Amino acid sequence: MSKIHHDIAILFQDDDLLVVNKPPRLLTLPDRFAPEKPNLVAILKDKDPHVMTNHRLDKDTSGILVFTRNPEAHAHVSRQFESRTLTKVYDALVKGVISGNEGIIDQPIEAHPVIEGKCVCGREVNRPGQPIP
Repeated sequence: MSKIHHDIAILFQDDDLLVVNKPPRLLTLPDRFAPEKPNLVAILKDKDPHVMTNHRLDKDTSGILVFTRNPEAHAHVSRQFESRTLTKVYDALVKGVISGNEGIIDQPIEAHPVIEGKCVCGREVNRPGQPIP
């Protein structure tokens, strides 16, 4: 395993793929309001201008990201995400006591009412045939 940047470990690399471990507190993509902020794509493109993004993780989330290195690989991986033939696993560290070993969070994400560019879990929207919460 090598490092492309001080906290970014390359887990796998070949002619088609670049798999990296994204540290927390680093944007995956350029910020839409402040594109000069450090981000993983810019760091990777400094080393390999052909790197293409197929998915992302939130700024505060760490984890493994798969980047593609040519248009054919990009199309192939994109189709896998689209058809949901890839399996994504999310683990979370929590503080406190949780009832049960697993669960589902089913809330919409919406723009923060005050902080531009930030999202929060929103109120459940009324769906046809459901009572208003």
